[in-house]
Amino acid sequence: MSKVELYVLANPQFTPDDLAWLKSIRAEYCPEDQTNLPPHITLAFSLPAVLADSVRAELQEMARQTAAFDVFLNRLFHEPASRADPRHYLFLKPGPGSARVTNLHESLAKHIPQIRNCLLKPFDPHLTIGIFADEAACEAAMDGIEASFKPICGRIVMLSLLEWPGDRILAEIPLIGRSSL
Repeated sequence: MSKVELYVLANPQFTPDDLAWLKSIRAEYCPEDQTNLPPHITLAFSLPAVLADSVRAELQEMARQTAAFDVFLNRLFHEPASRADPRHYLFLKPGPGSARVTNLHESLAKHIPQIRNCLLKPFDPHLTIGIFADEAACEAAMDGIEASFKPICGRIVMLSLLEWPGDRILAEIPLIGRSSL
């Protein structure tokens, strides 16, 4: 049996056309376990399951203080394989709105210090649209997507606490504040 871990997701709402485009790209280029969830930006990775109550409480506090906000996904990016992960990733990265996503991550990490221990590299907001076993396949997909790519806007409206494996949502917490973090 796999070790149960927690993930924290920022969930953007997209226009129906943009959501359909994202779902079709992810269905083509992401493994099946990635397409069970709607497109999202992961704020915290691989946290120990014993932290569920404290993470949920912190997310609720953050949501009370944070208003929904727009994030513009305007760059395609190929994340090459590494020693820690042999796969190649294709990301959409935000321009405007990126700092607000990073602020959510930093605020969470300030109160849940284990978040920093789970990172293999500095936090860099992104939405995964493809996972590949080799560089050539990733580059070919990127070339194909770039031909028709247009920046898209999502509105971050909710934070989710996810248990993995199984993609079980433990909490969905709407952003209801009046300001940004």
